[in-house]
Amino acid sequence: MDAEFIKFATDNGYKGIVIEAMGRGNIPPQMYQGVKYAREKNIPVVIVSRCHSGRVFDSYGYLGSGRDLRNIGCIFGGDLPGQKLE
Repeated sequence: MDAEFIKFATDNGYKGIVIEAMGRGNIPPQMYQGVKYAREKNIPVVIVSRCHSGRVFDSYGYLGSGRDLRNIGCIFGGDLPGQKLE
């Protein structure tokens, strides 16, 4: 997935976005600009993990990592799955 869906949601009135990220809460670098765009428009972005168990954590530091997402104001969903945040 790239940034286009997130930009579409942001530009079309979505009130918030929940992203089921990989592992500890990391997204592909191609998605990062879309998430940043949503945050610049004050759209809440919640990051959860797609893993069976474990919580989201900002342990890595590459473009799209949990650390970058926290730095732009994303909300970490802890150990809740995405379905519980909709």
